[in-house]
Amino acid sequence: MIVPSFTPGICEGADGDKLLISFEKGNNNLAFGPGSGYTFNEYVLYGTEWKNGTAAVTYDSNKFRARCGTCQDVASATLVIRKKVAEKWEHKSRTLKGRTVSK
Repeated sequence: MIVPSFTPGICEGADGDKLLISFEKGNNNLAFGPGSGYTFNEYVLYGTEWKNGTAAVTYDSNKFRARCGTCQDVASATLVIRKKVAEKWEHKSRTLKGRTVSK
């Protein structure tokens, strides 16, 4: 299976800090989560059995060896969320007033 850059997907759910992204109908998704090292600000493809820039992933109940077709390391495969879509999400926030210690 090939997932070209910028293929649209749907977030089917979350598992802890991972987002489960589906690129086609059915019980098929790939997990993306916070990276580390040089990708700490991005959501990267989650896999197991990392070896030579590849990782094992499960898709459609089958195990595959994921690799990046345009880069050296599948860890470079990041999840991209369009800014106009992210701006539509409901944001709940509040500003904290802070505290001080009385003398």
